[in-house]
Amino acid sequence: MKIIVYGTMICPDTVDALELFKKNSIEVDYRDFGDKISYLKEFLAIRDSSTLFDGARQSKSIGVPCMIFEDGSITLDPEDVLKITK
Repeated sequence: MKIIVYGTMICPDTVDALELFKKNSIEVDYRDFGDKISYLKEFLAIRDSSTLFDGARQSKSIGVPCMIFEDGSITLDPEDVLKITK
C-alpha cells in the first residue's frame, strides 16, 4: 500500500509520525515541503480544497502530518495508517 506523507521535520508531530511508521515497518513516500517547494504546492492544493483541514485553517495551524492513501482518502491521524496497514 502506497502512503504519501506531507510534512516538515521542524514539526514535532511529523517527526513523531515518521518514527511511528518506521517502528512499525510501514514504508511511506515522505514529502518534506521544507526541502522542496513543489511538495509545498502539492500540499497547499490539497489543504485548500479539503474540508478535513477546516479545523486546521480556523486554528491557524498547518495540518501536518497529512497522510494520503492509494485510494485518495486523507487522514491527519497517524494511528489511522497503523489501523489500515495492520
